Amino acid sequence: MPRGPAINKSVERIIRTVKKDHPDMTAKEIRGEVRSQIPNAKLYPENWPSDDSIQKLLKKDREERIKAGPDPKDKLWALIYANVYPIPAEALPIVLKVWAKALEFNRPLTIREALWAAKLYPFFKNKDGSSDTYNIFQLLFCAKNYATFESIEALEKGGSLNSREELLSYWLDDSLLLKEIAHLPVFKAMSAEFQVGFEKWADEHPETIKEWEAAAKQTRKEMKELLKDAQQ
Repeated sequence: MPRGPAINKSVERIIRTVKKDHPDMTAKEIRGEVRSQIPNAKLYPENWPSDDSIQKLLKKDREERIKAGPDPKDKLWALIYANVYPIPAEALPIVLKVWAKALEFNRPLTIREALWAAKLYPFFKNKDGSSDTYNIFQLLFCAKNYATFESIEALEKGGSLNSREELLSYWLDDSLLLKEIAHLPVFKAMSAEFQVGFEKWADEHPETIKEWEAAAKQTRKEMKELLKDAQQ
């Protein structure tokens, strides 16, 4: 069975994020979650990324975390920590709402996440006339994501990202914080560039692409037949 393209930085980041959010997930379950988050996943082999690749990456991640030691910012947040990790006074009411929302989901806020919520909240002001000034759920989701990105990158190259390839997916995430810049040609170009890795791999494996297209066509045919039988 075809192995598919190499796991790039963006896919590594998704794997680590999924594992952090769902520590009990198996490699197979992580693969399913990863495939749901990447574009054109149906064009990759069904076993991509492989269990072995996922397990090797997570083993390396565990070893790096053990070597680095525990980070105080990964402790659960409480207001008392504002003395050690200051949060601007104007952001505190918003951070408390984010903290409360996280508790509702049984996913308590960490110090790192609280700090990110304090930085990001101006981007989540509601513009639809809602009684709530800020979209707390979206802010919580975004703060958790950025906290995970920070934690991951702190383990790589001393936290220093030096190339366009390493930063590209982060730039795309950053652009989404403001709609008026997300639609700029430069970010549309980046999004297209992001697909180059797959397109290059597809060009190098035309027979595999034909096999997948044929398999997909057969699957659609079988599904139509099943639906037809079910309606009779």
